[in-house]
Amino acid sequence: MDFLQQDIISATSAGKEKQQVSAAGRRNGQTPDDFSSIYSKDLLPAAGGEEMTRGFLQELVHILLTYISKSSQRSSKVLDFHHPHQLREGLDGFSLELPDQPENLEQILVDCRDTLKYGVRTGHPRFFNQLSSGLDVIGVAGEWLTSVANTNMFTYEVSPVFILMEEFLLKKMQSIVGWSADVGDGIFCPGGTISNLYSILVARYHFYPEVKTKGMGALPRLALFTSEHVNKPHTLTVTHTHCHTLKDGVV
Repeated sequence: MDFLQQDIISATSAGKEKQQVSAAGRRNGQTPDDFSSIYSKDLLPAAGGEEMTRGFLQELVHILLTYISKSSQRSSKVLDFHHPHQLREGLDGFSLELPDQPENLEQILVDCRDTLKYGVRTGHPRFFNQLSSGLDVIGVAGEWLTSVANTNMFTYEVSPVFILMEEFLLKKMQSIVGWSADVGDGIFCPGGTISNLYSILVARYHFYPEVKTKGMGALPRLALFTSEHVNKPHTLTVTHTHCHTLKDGVV
C-alpha cells in the first residue's frame, strides 16, 4: 500500500499549498479551510457552490485514504472495541443522536472519522470473516462511480450503460461455467435470502409456468422441505433448499 501512503504525503503537501490558496480564497469569497459555518445547502447544485463542494470532497477523500492506509498496517487494531452502551451514550464526542437542525460540514467530517474509528477494519490483514474480507481499491473506485451516478437499473432509458454492463458480465460468467448464450441466463442478487427466494420462484415456474398467467389458485398444493434451522416463527430466511419433483408439486 506504498502508493496510498505516497498519495497521503502528496495530499498533505497539497494541503499545505491549499492552505495558502485558501487564505486568498477566503478573501475572494471562495472555499474556507474551516467548514464549521458551511452546510449542505451551500454545496452543489447551489449557485457558486463548486469550490466548496470540491474542498469538502477533497477533505473526505483524505480521511478515506488515511483510513485505507492505516487499515493495511498489521500493527494497527482490527477493531477499537467498545460496548454498545458506550457508543450509545457517547464517547469522546461521538454521538449517534439525530439533531433537529442540519449539521455543518465540519461536524459531518468529524462523524465520518468517528464512524471509521469505531468500526471494524475489514481491509485489515488480520481480519477474517466467512462473508467478507479485504478491501479492493478498484472496488472502492467503482462504489464512488455508482454513488455519483446514483441511478437505478429499472430500464435501459434510466440506466443505459449499467444495463448493458450487466448483460455483458452475465454472458462472461455463463461462458466460464460452459453455458452458451442461448441456454444461460442470470440475475444479480443482493444477498443469500433473496437468492433462495428467487430459486424457489424459478423452480415453481419451471414446473408450473401457468402460475404467471393464472396465479397460485390454479396450482395444486405445493410443499417445501427445508432444514430444521428454518423452523422458527417470523423467519424469512430459507436455507439448504432442495427442489424435487413430486406428484403434488415442487418441494
